[in-house]
Formats: sequence, C-alpha cells, structure tokens
Amino acid sequence: MSHRYKLPWWNDELRTLRNRLRKATSRYMESKTAWDKVTVQNIEDEYNALNQESFRSYINNTQRSLKSNPSKFWSYVNSRKNANRTPTDVSYRDLNSTSPAIAANFFADFFKSVHSSDAIPPRDHEFEYVPTHYLPLPLPVLNDEETLKALSGVDGAKGPGPDGIPPSLIKACVTVDRKMKFNEHIALTTGKAFAMLGFLKRNTAHFDDPFALKVLYASLVRSVLEYAAVVWAPYH
Repeated sequence: MSHRYKLPWWNDELRTLRNRLRKATSRYMESKTAWDKVTVQNIEDEYNALNQESFRSYINNTQRSLKSNPSKFWSYVNSRKNANRTPTDVSYRDLNSTSPAIAANFFADFFKSVHSSDAIPPRDHEFEYVPTHYLPLPLPVLNDEETLKALSGVDGAKGPGPDGIPPSLIKACVTVDRKMKFNEHIALTTGKAFAMLGFLKRNTAHFDDPFALKVLYASLVRSVLEYAAVVWAPYH
C-alpha cells in the first residue's frame, strides 16, 4: 500500500520546479561535473524561494479567512490537530481511492489479508446441565485504589471494546480527590491547556494577525480553563 500527501499551498509551478530539480540531480549524480552541480543549486534555490512565497501567501489567506470565511480557517486548524487522519489518496492492488471511505475499505482489506482470527466455536451446551452450586465462583472485591490503578493502566490510544466506550473517555472522566480540593482535576485541565498552547505556538509561528491569534487562544486554550474554573470556584 502507498499514499501521498500534498501541501495545502502546492501548485503547478512548484511541481514543475520539483521535477526539474529531480532531473538535474539525477544528471549531476551521473556526470559529477561542476556545471551540473551549479544547475542543481540554482534550481533548488528557486524551488525553496517559491515554496516559501507560496507558504507565506497560504498563511496570509488563512488568517484573512477567519473574518471572511471562518469555516475555511477552522478547517486549517483541524487539519493541523488531526495530523494522523486517514489519508484519502491511497493505492492498493492497482486501485486508487478517491474518498476517506474507500481508503478505509482499502486498509480493512489489507489488514484482513494479513491477519486471521480463528474463533473457537462455542460449547455452551456442555455446561447447560451443570448445577450452579458445583461452580465455585467467588465474588470479586474491589476497592478504590485497585480501581484507580487499573484505570491508570488503560491505554487511551486504543479503540473501544465490546461496550463501545473509548478508553480515552474513561481515563478523562475519572478524577478522584479525597480532600475535594480538585488538585488532580486542576493538574489535568492545566495540562490540557498547556498542550494546546504548545500546539498553537508550533503551528502559528508564521501568523502575524493579532485578531487570528486572539481568537485561537480564546477558543482553544482559555475556553479549557474557563470551563473547569466553574468547578473549581463556582461562586466566583
């Protein structure tokens, strides 16, 4: 299987320069002449300059779209947050996908072909006539410490089980503070806010519009803190 991504600011000029650069590099690797080396450097400089210019134009348009077309702006933000999203352009067995649904089916077919799960046939009939008093089934006794220890070992990155509940939801909902000081909840919430702030700093380094930066901070960072503050101090 193979897939490829295109930069949002990708255009025909960049594609042409990239192809020229590949051919020039291949020619230089064969000839090793100074002339071909200079040619590669010149095309590479031209490609990098155009790439930076196209990126800068894309960022400016994205910032301006916050006022004129908010959905386009938030699509950019969500695309940066969901970096591990399912690729749309996927090829499998000489077939190409054109939508996320088709790509997902390709992945399903691929994993089905390399993974087998031979289920053991049920044999419930063998236990149908066994008296229940012959089955020593001790009742489990659980305390809060054992429960919290088990929950802390849950892998939030895995998919939901038979109950359909994602492990990430279970880990996020369980917060216990015996002294009712919300220390663990404060640490969890501020950790989320700091993580989102780091995301903004990494992905908005080229933003220069104060309005766009303010909206992003209020929506993604401050909103997390304000939502939890109602629990921490309901009378303030």
